[in-house]
Amino acid sequence: MATQELRIRELEHASSPVGQPTAEQVAVVAQRRWPGWGLRRMLALGDFLAVVIALSVALHVIGPERGVENWLALLTAPLWIPLLKVYGLYDRDDKRVSHSTLDDVPHLFHAVVMATLGLWLFYKVAVPDEKLILREGVACFVSAFVGLLVARAVVRGLTARLATPSAC
Repeated sequence: MATQELRIRELEHASSPVGQPTAEQVAVVAQRRWPGWGLRRMLALGDFLAVVIALSVALHVIGPERGVENWLALLTAPLWIPLLKVYGLYDRDDKRVSHSTLDDVPHLFHAVVMATLGLWLFYKVAVPDEKLILREGVACFVSAFVGLLVARAVVRGLTARLATPSAC
């Protein structure tokens, strides 16, 4: 293991005669960056899907008497990802040796509160005739919080399985 790590460091710091990285260097660096890079992308995709499902459940199932205004909430789904990024929920895994979804709970809770308030503001500004009633707001918060926790746990579990080499 130590010789492999030493070889990786040599390849990272060596350069070819023309100053361009060799194919072996590019492959080694890409392989080394995959766990963090891939996990962040997978977490963002899982978060996006969880938010879309949570908004659909909260605003369509709990508030079925409303029409197309329910689906306007889905316009806010892409904005949740930068908000979660601001809270550092995609960068924490690289900074810790052991990181679980439970470590994200305080930051995730606050981010979902802010996103739910943002959704309320969206309804107040974009659709002034319709209001996001309290039970829909609470349903949105609960379904988004639980959905994000489940999605993050599933993504971390899948990427951990993909990252560990199989003993075939």
